[in-house]
Amino acid sequence: SDDEAAHRSCEAIDTFIYRVGMRMTLKDANMPAEQIPALAKQSLVLPDYKGNPRVANEEEMLGLIKQAYYGI
Repeated sequence: SDDEAAHRSCEAIDTFIYRVGMRMTLKDANMPAEQIPALAKQSLVLPDYKGNPRVANEEEMLGLIKQAYYGI
């Protein structure tokens, strides 16, 4: 199915990125965890923020940044 193919494609990309040594998380990039709330807040004021098809609120943005930090 298309969903299965999409899932396999994501797995293949993740495997490739891991194999070539590209950083995967904000934690891997040595960002301190205590900066997560500030980054989430700053993400809400960028000029292109409201151009997204779905605008996240502060709580959702904090969750997204945590996912990027921990690689969830």
